Amino acid sequence: MEDPAVAVGLAIHFARISLAQRIPLPAVIIELLARRVEEGDAACRMVAEWLDDCGLLDLKPLPTRNRRAR
Repeated sequence: MEDPAVAVGLAIHFARISLAQRIPLPAVIIELLARRVEEGDAACRMVAEWLDDCGLLDLKPLPTRNRRAR
């Protein structure tokens, strides 16, 4: 899957299920999103940060130059 929008959509879909049923995100979804974050996709990074805030993802610290200001 080359389109980052697919990764974003799947991550959000499975996050909603995971939050409702209190189950972890599927590893394949985490891997798909992580690849796009490593490529520098801003939308995927934002979703990864949201998942981290929700406790569904253990986000490694991003390099300072790539982090967005909060």
